[in-house]
Amino acid sequence: MSATPTPDPAPNPPKEEESIPTSPRPARRWWRWAKRLILLLVALIVVAGIAAWLGRDWIAARIRTVVDQRLDDRGLHVSYEVAGLNPIRGFMVRDLILFHDVEKTRPAIELTDLACLIQPLALLSRDREGLTLHLSSKDATLTLHRDDQAVTFEGIDARWEGSPDALKIHRFTTRFQGLDLDVEGAISLRQLSKKSEPPVPADEKKDEVVSVADTIDLTPMFAAAEWVRFQGKTAPDLKVEIDRDDSGKVTVEGEFSGKEFAWRDLPLDRAEVPFVFQSEGDAAAVEFKKAEFGVGGGDLSLTGKLDLPSRTLSVDLLKSTIDPWSLMAKVSPGAAAPAVRFVGAPTLTLESGVLPLNDFKKATLKGDVKSEG
Repeated sequence: MSATPTPDPAPNPPKEEESIPTSPRPARRWWRWAKRLILLLVALIVVAGIAAWLGRDWIAARIRTVVDQRLDDRGLHVSYEVAGLNPIRGFMVRDLILFHDVEKTRPAIELTDLACLIQPLALLSRDREGLTLHLSSKDATLTLHRDDQAVTFEGIDARWEGSPDALKIHRFTTRFQGLDLDVEGAISLRQLSKKSEPPVPADEKKDEVVSVADTIDLTPMFAAAEWVRFQGKTAPDLKVEIDRDDSGKVTVEGEFSGKEFAWRDLPLDRAEVPFVFQSEGDAAAVEFKKAEFGVGGGDLSLTGKLDLPSRTLSVDLLKSTIDPWSLMAKVSPGAAAPAVRFVGAPTLTLESGVLPLNDFKKATLKGDVKSEG
């Protein structure tokens, strides 16, 4: 018998390829991390909000400590009431009073509303010289004191930045004795309290702190208050920009304008007065580029300079269709010549001249006067 051939074993079926795990798509990976990051940020914001709410009293106390220490280091004695901590305006106080003396019996400046915002990192810094305060006032009243006199600014809306070396005024609007005042500018505080006396040796009075209130000269403000007296249904406007450099030179550019108002009981139809004020040392003067006034139906145009210490007006050009003697008599009763009168409205032209405001009789003027009738 022939042997039956043994069949070859069936070939193994091909193995299925093992599945290779694929990595997540990059977009999904980033989205997963983004969700975690968002949740983390939300948690941090919630925690920070709770911490700020619970620690608001500590923050206000810390800010007050910094402010008090800073003022005390500068020789400024204060009293005020804490009004709280505003997230936008910062540390708020009411009825702030700055005094000349440690006993706090001689007030220098009073302010009813003041907010102070300090950068958070500045609270932890020991370097107080670089500290910048962001200050603001809303509907506040400012009162300046000198002996038994007082000058008041009402309805103050202000925002400015203060540091040991400079004061930058972003906005300062107020009503001052019938005048709407709008101020901007930058004021250097360097050498502000510099005196003409010889310096005191450091070893003699090294521990003495000079009151800052004693270094502030409020005389110009009280002198201006005697002249700033306006009445009328519509208050005139005074807009100025102040610049005080490190040497102490002050430059003020501004414009005074208004319609149908009275100044020191003198009725005015209109006024447009652009001017430049400059003060350096004992010298101070106001230059009028082209001041225009309307009085009693007549017009007056003036280009000249007013020296403030001597109160003398130097006239470059003056044109007027009003009665100058009547105007002088209203501004300074009894100063104008009583025998001089005009039947009709005169036309006055001055090409040059010097006019002492304290005594019009000593005026030296060059020009001509034309009158009808």
